[in-house]
Amino acid sequence: MDTPYISYEEHKNINVNGLAEFSILHLNIRSIKKNFENFKLFLSSFSFDFSIICFSETWLDDSFLESQSLYELPNYKSVHQVRNNGKGGGVSIYINEAINFKLRSDLSINSTDVESISVELLYNKKSNTLINVLYRPPKGLAEPFEKFLSSIFENTNNSNKSFHIAGDFNLNLLDHEHCKRIQNFLNLLFENNMIPIINKPTRVTRTTATAIDHIVTNCFANTNFKTAIFKSDISDHFPIGVFFITNKRRQKK
Repeated sequence: MDTPYISYEEHKNINVNGLAEFSILHLNIRSIKKNFENFKLFLSSFSFDFSIICFSETWLDDSFLESQSLYELPNYKSVHQVRNNGKGGGVSIYINEAINFKLRSDLSINSTDVESISVELLYNKKSNTLINVLYRPPKGLAEPFEKFLSSIFENTNNSNKSFHIAGDFNLNLLDHEHCKRIQNFLNLLFENNMIPIINKPTRVTRTTATAIDHIVTNCFANTNFKTAIFKSDISDHFPIGVFFITNKRRQKK
């Protein structure tokens, strides 16, 4: 299933009430401090609240704690991992306030090769859901990155929980036929019952078009979902999203 590009006029009219039980939005925001107001304007154009919002490249450091209240979203709680060993990096997850959760430090990492933070969404009447947001720097080494992914898969494979990873992996899936590193990455996912579900370029410049922002999930068998790439100039990456559909009733006009 090809991921469609959604224009501003189109995403203003998206209505998932009664259709999507769970939704995820990810953006490489390239500085929350610089682009947060533009992101809030983008978010306000939707007629619903996403379940989960993930940011990579927040560019936050410890000084963020002094101004954290400036970067809150109405109806959301948030967790953040900042970078203190240089500029750039940083990852954040905003969780809809209707969802209970706990931080999973055992499934998180903060290194020069991969930055990631995880939460577990807590439910009473169904299995919990794991959410991970990940940023892999362009010069990050492959071995530590793959080792981290292997470790979280080892810890979650037998949990019977839904598992979603969103982020900027800096691995262009369009090059999978020619790049051994990308082939190894995909093999690692497939061996652990995970698949990437965004299949078109997410960062487009005058000279390049790369699919480096991904949502990876183990919820693809017997599950109806729709993906989207939202046209936006908040940063030099497009926001990407997924909607897990549980009710196929025709939308009311």
